[in-house]
Amino acid sequence: MLTLTPNGLYSPDGDFYIDPVRPVKQAIITHGHADHARWGMGHYIATPETCDIMTVRLGKDISTTRLPYNTPMSLRKTTVQLVPAGHILGSAQVVIDSPAGRAVVTGDFKVDQDSTVDSFEPVPCDLLVMETTFALPIYNWPSITDVLADIHAFWRKNQVEGVHTVLYAYSLGKAQRLLAGLDQTQGPIAVHSAVANMNDIYVKNKRLLSSFPVFKKTAMADWSTPGLVVAPPATIGSRFIKMLGSYREAYVSGWMLGKGQVRRRNMRGFVVSDHADWAGLNATVSNAKPRTSWTIHGFFDS
Repeated sequence: MLTLTPNGLYSPDGDFYIDPVRPVKQAIITHGHADHARWGMGHYIATPETCDIMTVRLGKDISTTRLPYNTPMSLRKTTVQLVPAGHILGSAQVVIDSPAGRAVVTGDFKVDQDSTVDSFEPVPCDLLVMETTFALPIYNWPSITDVLADIHAFWRKNQVEGVHTVLYAYSLGKAQRLLAGLDQTQGPIAVHSAVANMNDIYVKNKRLLSSFPVFKKTAMADWSTPGLVVAPPATIGSRFIKMLGSYREAYVSGWMLGKGQVRRRNMRGFVVSDHADWAGLNATVSNAKPRTSWTIHGFFDS
């Protein structure tokens, strides 16, 4: 049904690649993160939301087919559908029906609830190709409600002590999930421009109510209480962050469940992930009931 080539995962019956690592003629893209949606493909097939993300990140001139969820598409000897993966906006599992049977490629996925995405849909199949970034029993995510309560308490303590708060989160997916859960009445919230660019797409698709202002030093003059800034991890130690003056920072990631990562980051950590945890991975296999499973380790999101 599928084969692994130097260009990436390939369907011989459909003559297409899924998230290829090198330029190919036709690619199905599971979601818009840079380690899955790469520049240089002849043609991209993805959900409308992922196409919106790719045109911002890869360029407006790329050739795309916008394939909504649960809409069959014929590609040579196969029928392909994209089904929600629950990872980030527009993320999709690729369901491939061919003469040899049904294959499902999950792409990156999560199974817990998130208002900024369409929820993961389990699909029975013969071959399951599953992302398994957090495939260790130590990785069991805490409730997002509890984590958000801890984030608000951290922010409140910083406000009392007269310092700003910085949350480091990936600009696509993680940042929007955080912003959707933050209480805007607690104080001013601003974002890095990379986050704002992705926020605009989430607002367009009615998955976020506000795009939030881009943080600028001049804006602090209007803040009546210490604020909170959401920024990508690449800004750690940058002049952008240092504009805040006095601040405390925290890293938001599933990796922060491991003590080694907390020590390495040397800052407060909050455990929020856009990937399935140990329980979610096992439940996915149980629900799909595949004859064969392939596991693929994911990568840090961009």
